Amino acid sequence: MEGMILLAVVGVVLAIVIPAFVSFKARGATQDALKRVTPVSEAVSGYFLRTGKMPEDKAELGEAQLRAAQGGSIKAVKVVGGTIVVELTGLGVNGKFLVLRPTVNLAKPTRPLRWVCQGTPVPSGWDLIGGDQIVDQVEQEYLPQSCRSSGERHLQIVLT
Repeated sequence: MEGMILLAVVGVVLAIVIPAFVSFKARGATQDALKRVTPVSEAVSGYFLRTGKMPEDKAELGEAQLRAAQGGSIKAVKVVGGTIVVELTGLGVNGKFLVLRPTVNLAKPTRPLRWVCQGTPVPSGWDLIGGDQIVDQVEQEYLPQSCRSSGERHLQIVLT
């Protein structure tokens, strides 16, 4: 009888601990991906400021930044019309995607781009340049607060 009680207690503890651990690892992976993809967003921003248009693909942007971002929780990175699509790897996010869309203040296009995660509202006064990508995105609960669709916070990667 004591063995069954112990087994039930262990089962309840595991039922609580395992999802919390997966969530912890998945959130860490998305945070890692956001940090690693910064050189790519800077390269896209620089390309836009130099040319006035978004790079259509890695051929226009250059592969060096895309390769530099890979590693850690990032399996692959691609740029599609300025939108950055990051394929993640890791517990809870394996095969999922993080999509960063560029926005620009068209009244002052010489200013740096602002980046928003797909599904996040575009900040007021800014216009979306890159479009949505149809991919299996990371669940909202695993995204950093700046990438969640509710609220007024926005991911900002701003060049000086």
